[in-house]
Amino acid sequence: MAGFFIFIAVLLILINIYDGFQIRKCFGGYKKFYYMTALPLHIIFLGIFMAMFFTRGSEVFDGVKDILNIIGYGFITASFYMFLLFLIAGIIRFIFDKLRFNGRMRNIISKIYAKGITVIVISFLAIVYGVYNASDISVSEYNISISKDKGNIKGLNLVMFSDTHIGTTIKEEELDEIVLKVNELKPDIIFLCGDIFDEGTSPHLKEYASEAFSKFQSKYGTYYITGNHEYYAGDLDNSIKYMENAGINILKDEYVFVDNSFYVVGRMDKEVFRKNGVERKELTEILNGIDKDYPIILLDHRPIGINLSKDNGVDLQLSGHTHAGQIFPINFLSSISNDLNYGYLKIGDFNIVVSSGCGTWGVPIRIGSNSEIVNIRIN
Repeated sequence: MAGFFIFIAVLLILINIYDGFQIRKCFGGYKKFYYMTALPLHIIFLGIFMAMFFTRGSEVFDGVKDILNIIGYGFITASFYMFLLFLIAGIIRFIFDKLRFNGRMRNIISKIYAKGITVIVISFLAIVYGVYNASDISVSEYNISISKDKGNIKGLNLVMFSDTHIGTTIKEEELDEIVLKVNELKPDIIFLCGDIFDEGTSPHLKEYASEAFSKFQSKYGTYYITGNHEYYAGDLDNSIKYMENAGINILKDEYVFVDNSFYVVGRMDKEVFRKNGVERKELTEILNGIDKDYPIILLDHRPIGINLSKDNGVDLQLSGHTHAGQIFPINFLSSISNDLNYGYLKIGDFNIVVSSGCGTWGVPIRIGSNSEIVNIRIN
């Protein structure tokens, strides 16, 4: 992770150098104003971001952390958008020059661009929207049919959520909201599909989450699997203990047979090997002994290897991890690295739902994706 952090830091510094050069040109004849105000603010905001990034999960800056998070991470996200927009504007200008494209249309575009001021305004307005959107938790609903009738029940109302990353956008108030919204859906069963805690979750918030999650109400209980960030945090046993204290069932490469009607299979995240040197079990090994005439629901944090799930008789896979890209245009990269980036996919008798997650990682901002709880009614 240290190498990743260094890479990100260097990349962000380079992006900000480019942005600073472009912003300086925006001021034209007011360069003195830029050097006295815009440049110092640029450096201060970058410094705040660096401080927040490298102290995640610690008690440094407690009391003002939320404000500094929005300032630091908001600024760096705005810098990313400014970089993209300035780059696109430069490419358009280059094409216009090569084609010797002049006239009224170019004048209109130049006025809209306003020497780059429009880029700055759009970038920061996007952050305002992104902060609000990240905290707005919606409910996504799906109706799915499974062509198996063995068992005591004919329908199941399940609720799942993942990727709360408690401590970034999800804190005490949001945890209470999640529990309230989940219980209002009157679920038969509840699934927590990984990255509930991460390396930025304080002990206080873990304790609060444990107390909040103990208030979940369902017929068959709540089941939890680990995501990759529970391993990054370095205190997996401690995190699991908080879940157990909340009365939540932990599934580690194992299955349970619920009400003699359906199976719930929970896989450990593949990060377990890099952190603990232990390979997670093969899916075929985990499913050994299961009567596949009954419905099988698989909880696997990452939506990868879905053909393996399909070929092994899984009826419904529930995953998270992707955040649906979280911030545009990262969703395009996320689509490349996962079998399904977001939403619902049916292949024959196999179904998979990938959630965009309840919270955010690192940046308390969502642009081009939504925070959600997933409600699935299975027939």
